[in-house]
Amino acid sequence: MADNEKTESTEGQTESKETPNEPIDVYALVAISLEQFIGVAWQKLGLHPDPLTHKIEKDLGQAKIAIDIAAKLAEILEPKLDDADKRTTQSIISDLRINFVRQSQTNA
Repeated sequence: MADNEKTESTEGQTESKETPNEPIDVYALVAISLEQFIGVAWQKLGLHPDPLTHKIEKDLGQAKIAIDIAAKLAEILEPKLDDADKRTTQSIISDLRINFVRQSQTNA
């Protein structure tokens, strides 16, 4: 029976039979957080719309914080990545930094 599979009891009520899950891997959590901060960084650079409001709103102060946090998370995650994933992650962080400089210059 699959996780979270529901069965009908004799009274016609639905019961959930859950199997215990594995404990969360810290590196998986770091990877999820990295993806989220990368997305937020693009949004705060004013280069992607906010997924909730669908508006482009630039906030370079918050963009810098998101980029710095993403870079630190990438650094923590790097030992667990294969070479291709390391290059991809480094490239994304580099692209964010380059775009931060470009966006900063357009505000000057």
